[in-house]
Amino acid sequence: SILRATAQDAIGTSPSSNPVTVVVDSGPPEAPILEFVEVFANQGLRLTWRPPTSGEVPASVDIYRSALSFTDPSDAEQIASGVTAYIYTDVPTSDGTFYYGLVGVDAAGNRSDLSEIRYGTWDGTAPTVTVSFGSPSPIGPGPVAVTLTASEPLLVTPTLTLTPFGTP
Repeated sequence: SILRATAQDAIGTSPSSNPVTVVVDSGPPEAPILEFVEVFANQGLRLTWRPPTSGEVPASVDIYRSALSFTDPSDAEQIASGVTAYIYTDVPTSDGTFYYGLVGVDAAGNRSDLSEIRYGTWDGTAPTVTVSFGSPSPIGPGPVAVTLTASEPLLVTPTLTLTPFGTP
């Protein structure tokens, strides 16, 4: 609703005031539906959600994250507020499993209940591989034990190419 005020006395009536928009709201919106937390390599964890299927639709959402599952937003870190898109990409500063929840906020500032919690595992650190030999250098003719050690599980089997010294 738009309200304008005027004042009146014995001399006359004032001009109308600047309009003021008033939002009448009797309660909080329904919680948004957090559908997915997906890993996008080298980009982050992408959250997607949709509006509730009934009741008032939130004007925006606040996004919460925790290393542990939670049932109350106060038990998590608020990582974004006032998000109006239905997608958000989070890039955690450390590797691990992260739990996410949303709270819808309507135009009057009323807050919904917490959405369902969803989680994703982020690995933003590239693996490192070390090579060790079973014998100290120099190595002569014959078998040589070579060990590759990775800092974390790898998606594919690593390859190793040995080029003898002096070989073009």
